[in-house]
Amino acid sequence: MRFPLQKQPHAQNYLQTYFKCIWFLRRGIDATIPAMLLWGLCLVSRIKFSGPYITLAVLSIALMLPLLEGMNLYKWINHKYFQSDVTRLWMGWIGVCLLLLLVGVSTQTLGLFVPHMLAVWFGLTLIVLYLHCLHLQVLLQRRRKVQGLMLRKAVIAGTGELSQRLAHQLLCSPQLGLQFHGFFSESSMQSMNKLSIQPLLGLLEDLPDYTRRHHIDVVYIVLSLAQGAAIRDLIARLQDTTACVYFVPDLTALGLLEAQIHNLQGIPLIAVSAFPKPPI
Repeated sequence: MRFPLQKQPHAQNYLQTYFKCIWFLRRGIDATIPAMLLWGLCLVSRIKFSGPYITLAVLSIALMLPLLEGMNLYKWINHKYFQSDVTRLWMGWIGVCLLLLLVGVSTQTLGLFVPHMLAVWFGLTLIVLYLHCLHLQVLLQRRRKVQGLMLRKAVIAGTGELSQRLAHQLLCSPQLGLQFHGFFSESSMQSMNKLSIQPLLGLLEDLPDYTRRHHIDVVYIVLSLAQGAAIRDLIARLQDTTACVYFVPDLTALGLLEAQIHNLQGIPLIAVSAFPKPPI
């Protein structure tokens, strides 16, 4: 077991700003790709880009962005979930096409368009959206490496509410450079469908072996203090791995989920009741 080096704060802040800018630009690019392709196809096919084609392009932009936002595409980015991003993009585009088809049928305006060009537009947009998503993933991967934040593999021991909140934060914080693999359950009776974030990789006893086989870099132990024996056993079995191990105490049973953590000359303190302010 090893302890991680602290990353430079300026690198973290830089990446956080960089990702926010990329995510803001991606919203516009994703929404305008179909319209730009439609314009390009009209140009190649020598069809005048005016009237119904301009209306079609504007409608595609107006429908694309809210549909993708509604599918939570822009909440996080994670290399492990690249296929999920592509699926959301494709589903969003298919939904736009179905809505446009519905509008065309209801307004009886489908005859204003060249059918085979619309079919090419549909398929070409799927391909370009895939390539755009792939390029974005590669770009962000390179930026992490440039800033010294290589993508590290992380798992969570525990499946409680705090574990799921931690997993959500890992997925929503690309600047950390962490690739979340999944959970390890405390009990064999734990049902996978109770987890809001998948996958469930196995039981706690399987975690050390999984860490070695898959070269896991970071392990978060998120268990209740009542499970002291399991925590000690798990930490002992992780000693011969190269993973960074963090213990995240689950204080929900004590009603201390919002408790503040302080440090007194190396001694960790949990502020159960500190009003108006802690004496340290």
